[in-house]
Amino acid sequence: MSEFVAPAQQPAWPGALPPQPPRAPEGLLKAVVALLGLVALTDLFAVFADLRVANLTGDGKNSAVTSAGDFDAADSLYGVAGLFQTVAYVACAVVFIVWFFRMRRYVGALAQDAFERGPGWAIGSWFIPIGALWMPFRIALQMWNAATRTLGSEPARYPSPWPVRLWWSLFVLSGFAGRFASGYDIDAPLAEIRSAVLRTAVSDGLDIVAAAAAVYFAVRLTALHRRPAPESGSNAPLPSGFQAL
Repeated sequence: MSEFVAPAQQPAWPGALPPQPPRAPEGLLKAVVALLGLVALTDLFAVFADLRVANLTGDGKNSAVTSAGDFDAADSLYGVAGLFQTVAYVACAVVFIVWFFRMRRYVGALAQDAFERGPGWAIGSWFIPIGALWMPFRIALQMWNAATRTLGSEPARYPSPWPVRLWWSLFVLSGFAGRFASGYDIDAPLAEIRSAVLRTAVSDGLDIVAAAAAVYFAVRLTALHRRPAPESGSNAPLPSGFQAL
């Protein structure tokens, strides 16, 4: 009777590493939230500077300036506020787009058929003239909808995508308001100066609200994709430092 000999175990191929599960960009999310908060703070400072200049113009017909130095100081503060806004906005835009791309790649690894275009569009769509008015919104909405696949088969249980719509509506609205808001010529009539700075104050105020909506959207989207399916009964944690909203 022949003796059974177990086949020798084949050594693992050195390059055959186990696939790594995708990871949500939680660190970038925290950076995005921090920078959006910084944008809101610079906008708030800008609103103060706007209203200070508007106050010194009186009623637009008669100046409330008590001295030339008062208006020069207010005008200087107005310029500093604008510089702070620009620096904060550029930094936030760069980090937000990187987070947006990483989130798209993460979600795409979980639901590859949920998107119309590849992950590279999560960056490129922001720089396409006219198309930038809706293409990033479509990608964000697809990321949101992909999360509903983990929430069961009953549509009534799906979370409404209103945070996506609110964020994008305010973002576009504040962008258009910024186009209509313009600087002023210090030698212009008081009425023109007052009108210009009040338009700028409205634009800056919209930026604050849009930043808050962006924070809610980003945190809520990440929370949805970290939430386990109800059938599993597991309790996967949300990103550290955040709670389900």
